[in-house]
Amino acid sequence: MTTTDILQKLLDERGWTIYRLSKEAGIPYSSLSNIFNRGNEPTLPMLKKICAGMDITLLDFFSEETDAVHRTEKDDNSAEINFKEVGARLRARREALGYSREKLSEIVEISAQFIADIEAGRKGMSAATLIAMSKGLSMSVEEILYGKSSNHESVITDTDEELLSIFHMLKPKEQKNGLDIIRLYAKSLALR
Repeated sequence: MTTTDILQKLLDERGWTIYRLSKEAGIPYSSLSNIFNRGNEPTLPMLKKICAGMDITLLDFFSEETDAVHRTEKDDNSAEINFKEVGARLRARREALGYSREKLSEIVEISAQFIADIEAGRKGMSAATLIAMSKGLSMSVEEILYGKSSNHESVITDTDEELLSIFHMLKPKEQKNGLDIIRLYAKSLALR
């Protein structure tokens, strides 16, 4: 689901128009219109204003269940996003997985230079880039933005990280073969 799809779903749930969202969020109508009609991606600060106008959090927005109509207690939208800290968390995760910037750029489909700028805190990112980084690095949005996760367990164990690190050293065809072997092994264990 794209950022625009999620926004449209939230507008539909509320029975709001883009004009109403513009008034509630304090964002010019033309800026919102560009998101909906031209496919422009909102920056995180703009998305934060949109969420505040809808009385939800960024975390609500990115959660799998986007039908949260009211703000939850986990984040009050007042915390500023510190892009230097976000970048440091992304870099630490990338390095823990054994990815080079070039490898991550292939996975998330953005340039290695842009990743370097994000990691250094020189640039922010759009919602789409945040989602891509979340998936590419197997991190929750909450973990990326605030350095915490609502899960009390680690999202990825040390063993998971080791497997990922080994997996990403392989060529694509070798990755496919390795995955087939792991699936067969798991099936054989299930049959015991």
